[in-house]
Amino acid sequence: MSRRLHCFGQASDGQLGVRLAVAPQSPAMIMKPVMVIGAPRGDQGCSVVEVACGYEHTLMRTEEGEVWSCGGNEFGQLGRSGGSGSGSIYPIVFNGARIIQVACGSKHSLAVADDGRLFAWGSNSHGQLGTRLPNKQLVAHQPKRVILPEVIQVACGATHSIALTENGRVHTWGLNGNGQLGTGLRPQSSEHFVDTPSSVESLVGVPIIQVAAGGRHSVVLSVSGAVFSWGENLYGQLGCGDNTDRHHPGHVKSLRSMKVVYVTCGDGHTAALTKEGRLFTFGADTYGQLGHGSQSHSIVPKPVLELMGSTVTRVACGRCHTVVAVNRRMYAFGLGSDGQLGLGSTRNAVTPRPVPDTSDVISVFAGGDRTFFLQAPGVISEESGPHCRLLLPRALNLQRVRLLLNARDNETLLIEELEAVFSSASCVNASFLKHDDTRFNATKSNHGIDLDEAMETFNLIASSSYADQHSEVMQKSVELSLLGELGPSPPDVEALRLYIILPCCHAFTPPAENYKVLHVPFAAALLSLTAIPKKIIEHWWTSFAPRHFNRVVRVFKSVLEYILSLPDVLQTSSNAVEEQKARDTAVLTSLKVLDKLNSINVANHKIPIETFYLDELADKRDIAHDFVYWLLQNEDGKFYWSDYPFVFNAVAKTTLLQTDAKVHMQLSINEANRQNIAALFVPFASPVSPYLVLQVDRARIIFDTLSQLLNTRPESLRKPLKIVFAGEEADDAGGVKKEFFMLLFQELLDPNYGMFVEDGESHEIWFSGSPFEHAGNFQLIGILCGLAIYNGVLVDFHFPLALYKKLLGQRVTLDDLKQLSPTEGRSLEQLLDYEGDDFEDVFGLTFTTTVSVFDQTRVIDLRSNGSNVAVTQENKHEYVELYVSFRLDLGPDGIIKQQFDAFAGGFHRVMTSRILRIFQPKELMEMVIGNENYDWEEFKKVAEYRGAYWAGHESIKLFWEVFFELTLEERKKFLLFLTGSNRIPLYGMKAVKMIIQPAVPEAMPVAHTCFNLLDLPQITGDNKELMRRKLLTAIEYTQGFSLV
Repeated sequence: MSRRLHCFGQASDGQLGVRLAVAPQSPAMIMKPVMVIGAPRGDQGCSVVEVACGYEHTLMRTEEGEVWSCGGNEFGQLGRSGGSGSGSIYPIVFNGARIIQVACGSKHSLAVADDGRLFAWGSNSHGQLGTRLPNKQLVAHQPKRVILPEVIQVACGATHSIALTENGRVHTWGLNGNGQLGTGLRPQSSEHFVDTPSSVESLVGVPIIQVAAGGRHSVVLSVSGAVFSWGENLYGQLGCGDNTDRHHPGHVKSLRSMKVVYVTCGDGHTAALTKEGRLFTFGADTYGQLGHGSQSHSIVPKPVLELMGSTVTRVACGRCHTVVAVNRRMYAFGLGSDGQLGLGSTRNAVTPRPVPDTSDVISVFAGGDRTFFLQAPGVISEESGPHCRLLLPRALNLQRVRLLLNARDNETLLIEELEAVFSSASCVNASFLKHDDTRFNATKSNHGIDLDEAMETFNLIASSSYADQHSEVMQKSVELSLLGELGPSPPDVEALRLYIILPCCHAFTPPAENYKVLHVPFAAALLSLTAIPKKIIEHWWTSFAPRHFNRVVRVFKSVLEYILSLPDVLQTSSNAVEEQKARDTAVLTSLKVLDKLNSINVANHKIPIETFYLDELADKRDIAHDFVYWLLQNEDGKFYWSDYPFVFNAVAKTTLLQTDAKVHMQLSINEANRQNIAALFVPFASPVSPYLVLQVDRARIIFDTLSQLLNTRPESLRKPLKIVFAGEEADDAGGVKKEFFMLLFQELLDPNYGMFVEDGESHEIWFSGSPFEHAGNFQLIGILCGLAIYNGVLVDFHFPLALYKKLLGQRVTLDDLKQLSPTEGRSLEQLLDYEGDDFEDVFGLTFTTTVSVFDQTRVIDLRSNGSNVAVTQENKHEYVELYVSFRLDLGPDGIIKQQFDAFAGGFHRVMTSRILRIFQPKELMEMVIGNENYDWEEFKKVAEYRGAYWAGHESIKLFWEVFFELTLEERKKFLLFLTGSNRIPLYGMKAVKMIIQPAVPEAMPVAHTCFNLLDLPQITGDNKELMRRKLLTAIEYTQGFSLV
């Protein structure tokens, strides 16, 4: 069977397109569906795909893009000359334009052509045509061009018009007596109008996909189902919970989560259709047009309960009635005075009533006091949505880009698409949406974007044959158009999507040559957002997968890396001041964004903290100088790198810590000098040493050290340290301090001393937990550890990473216990990995542990009544956490906690610097004991030679030849032999400067450990094996020290 168009309702002016045989005094109406025989026809029957209704006239659009009209023509609204109306349906001439949508106001008409042109005709009494007619005419009998480019949709109120353009902008014109234009203009009177299109600026950035208009109000729908309304609100038709007219678009909040896919308006009521086929109505209900059964106006959207359980696929509103399609049947409710409900009477219906003889309904249309519907037997039922296909603003997605890249003119087509999308905030915000229902209901918890698809799309564009041109087009479009649309208070959450889409674009990827026109303005716009939108973006960042979060970090970090790679600004150049200011601005804005990202990362552990590090910073900028001035803060508002410590790598942090120590040392020296000068005028005053001097006897180094530290005031601990060994005259230029700490810690940390215990497998040490060790001793060891760091001396600590985590206030985990005690760690991992149902039978554990103190075994509960609580599959994670905490944090009777607290207290008495807080545990550990990042070529490069030796000396060449033939373990032994440690400082091998001086050929190599000084025998000629033998023999004996 072929398609058919049916109608019913008011027909006094021929607006139904059917002829009536009625007496002169009889009301002209049709109360039951009749077929519109004169409607345009095609191969499949009736070719009409859209019907638009004014108060007395009707437009019909065919699938071929033709427009036909019938009804009243008093104001030329039929688009043909002559004032008389006609029940006959005639075509309107558009001179070849193919029309894709039509709309009717009370007495005016609009039509959109497929090339974006907009035509208007009919009454222009309130400027509703959007074009100024010659000689101030108030009527246009023929379609007139409206000067508004790239129009894709239109809607008409009674005397106003609304259009959506390809770039996502909404434009309005006509009567504005109730604010229905949404431009914010306050009308001087109820007859105030605007006769040319004006942009609704408060919607810029919101991805609008549909426009609709009622009598004196307007409604638009976003791509994610958000509804905005403005204009007259006498009956609550705006759905905002009150009866106040609005001159700006307002969000209908209660519909946000309902997945609205279509909106339509009557004279004083509004209807919203959801993806699931639910219908919500609000506004005037005088005649039951809301379908709620109460005839009470509703100021908020309410579901039509009579239709609950059914799937509404189409909805249309007349002046005071509503019609819907449900399961290909038609239902109507509201005013019935002219038969517009099709129920065979003129009675009103306050709830949906089935319209007789309506089946196979695929589309419904209504306007004024009449109704049309299309029948198409055999057509598969469609999803809920518009009555005909609506053209949407441009947006990018992977499928679209693939299609354009495969097109014959792919270069031109894709460039045009990219230019259009990236010139419009609305179009970017409509791009890369997810294909499931998560694209709806955009909130701070849901941005609705498929970031993987966005990345894949941009990668596809970047790998195309015209990648450079595409990148340039996107950059220029963003720079010249899109960035200008960004303001501090976006109108809706959907307007924020571009802030997470643009960093995916390869125009933003490193290197950041375009930072001045792209990255910096973008970052500035982001930073200028008010509190709520800024917080929403931060929520979105928090939800990112690590790969996407890393991408955002890279974008802004690349600006800093690029600027650091640039040569210094030449002060003699003409634009030096401007260039330096531009760079400073770029650095500051990028750092501020990275600061937000870093805070999120610290709280959520998205990516390694090292990702934020600028490894070139310490080499490119004088961060020590920056830090000193930052401490002084002598210039308000000045930029300091030290305000953003998260970009400092371990080397930079160590530099700052050492700089901070030097500052405090100098302050201590200055204070001592001040006191000594003052003492000149005070009889019998004792001089104050500017140094912390420890005089120790090698034979009793621990006793001498601890007894002197006990009597040292805390502020004196921050003086420069000098060590004097009894009976020795060596000046402490650094080497003596190094030897002092080596000797001291070798004894103090020896497990035989009793304060610490060593694991037999890892050889790491931990607090003994012995009740017989005084806490004060641990405090003194903490002080000594702090003194070593404070004075820049590496120490041979065999503590696991857990110590440094605890010093920095971080929680220890099973991995930390595994490092200290691999056997215990593996056992607990096996317990966690076991998933069998016989868990309790296999392990037979309770929440207890056993400890041995002087051959006495104690059973200790890990939790209250732990001996009676079995470890099960459900609580095994709790057991492991409590066990780890007992071993590393508490110990029996909390003794390990007491010992560590005493150690940490001593450590922090010396290490008061705020810089310590920015270290990561591994960095702090490597600063204390060094690392194993060996670069042996650098080791050779920085070596120095004394006496007869030089780089080309035969003995030196023979030495290096033998050295590079050693195994890694043998080289590490040599490093231990030379420096007292087989680890190197954070600064790398360049900080391990070996000095080689000649010794007699018969001698063995001797290392002066405190000064990295090697006495190397002068072995030459073919004596390579002799050199090897002497060297290997020497490195087997790494104990004992010589001082020069």
